[in-house]
Amino acid sequence: MTMNFQFLHAADLHLDSPLRGMSVLGDELARQVRMAPRRALENMVDFAVRQKVAFVIVAGDIYDGDWADSNTGLFFNRQLDKLADVNIPVYIAYGNHDANSRIRKNLRLPSNTKVFNDKKAETFFPSVDGADIALHGQSFKARTVEENLARSYPSAVPGHFNIGVLHTSLGGYREHAKHAPASRDDLAGKGYDYWALGHIHKREVVSKEPWIVYPGNLQGRHIGEADSENRKGATLVTVADGNITDVCHEPLDELRWVKIEITLQPDDGEDDLYKKIRDAFAKQAADNDIPLIARLVVQGKSRASDIIRASRESFELTVRAAAENNSISLEKIRINTAPVEEPGEEITAAINGIANDDAAIARLLDGVKEDMNIIHQQVRNTIEEDSFLAKLRDGCHGEIADDVRNDLFARIRRGK
Repeated sequence: MTMNFQFLHAADLHLDSPLRGMSVLGDELARQVRMAPRRALENMVDFAVRQKVAFVIVAGDIYDGDWADSNTGLFFNRQLDKLADVNIPVYIAYGNHDANSRIRKNLRLPSNTKVFNDKKAETFFPSVDGADIALHGQSFKARTVEENLARSYPSAVPGHFNIGVLHTSLGGYREHAKHAPASRDDLAGKGYDYWALGHIHKREVVSKEPWIVYPGNLQGRHIGEADSENRKGATLVTVADGNITDVCHEPLDELRWVKIEITLQPDDGEDDLYKKIRDAFAKQAADNDIPLIARLVVQGKSRASDIIRASRESFELTVRAAAENNSISLEKIRINTAPVEEPGEEITAAINGIANDDAAIARLLDGVKEDMNIIHQQVRNTIEEDSFLAKLRDGCHGEIADDVRNDLFARIRRGK
């Protein structure tokens, strides 16, 4: 018997997830960001229908914890109904964010949707013409799962194409909480052909023998989920004669978060600075066919450092205009530049006068205040690695002092 079919592997939908840092985006862009996970799910369903996949796997985190808006569940059901209309079944293993969801507990799913048991591993046998398939999985029962669930999964069913579905942090990822830990050997030992994983938001092929894949989340939700390698999406798996012949990333996101780094050279002046920024914006716009939200990071020792630091407001207005000309929305601008030459004794002495200038100090602390305004959200989320809070957390007081010092020196040198 030949086995030829395709299936779609997705994870970490986080529908209607409460998002952080939205105040800097403006009302309309913030609305687009909030709706993007829904639009990405619609894109996924449309793709599955066009591709005529045999089935869809969702490896956890459809919802977001105790988020209780019933409209979220109704929207998800409408998407499942679209798949049911063309006889595409859906197999779900709930993850840690789904465990406490009242939506999960109260919502009745369409008949084409099967959810793996949360008490022990369960096996489903999809009805696919010309193929014997076994799907093994287990849902999370609680928000925290410390045991290795993979070890209790059954061995491969002989004569079948075997797929394991698991929401797991494997050996651990700094950006994500540790859940259902397992090793690559634990998974490989089951004899499955493919492991459909969830929980890690960046796409990763952990192994090709056997295939162990994180598809990443369907839609980036903030700048911390910017991915320079891939647009967010799902994984399309092609099986021919019982063997995997292709594992392909399918971009499905509705908008993309990007980090744009500009490294200045010592001799770069004002014209060089703005040319590098405009060129970087133009390249990003050319490389992407969906809306972009970017964080600009300007770094390096350069003559242009004083221009930026002494006139931040003018610099930011110019940069934001250049971004808009390329249909890019700027989430934030970070300035990590330094002057080429250290200041002389005369300028150093003048710092004492500036230090008593309340307006100057207020301008310097604007970025700090913005970070502090969202600290209550960052208790739940990873602190951004290039932020003031990260430097404070890691004890990098020298870097903080240098940043303030370079601002003050730049203003003195340029008479601001």
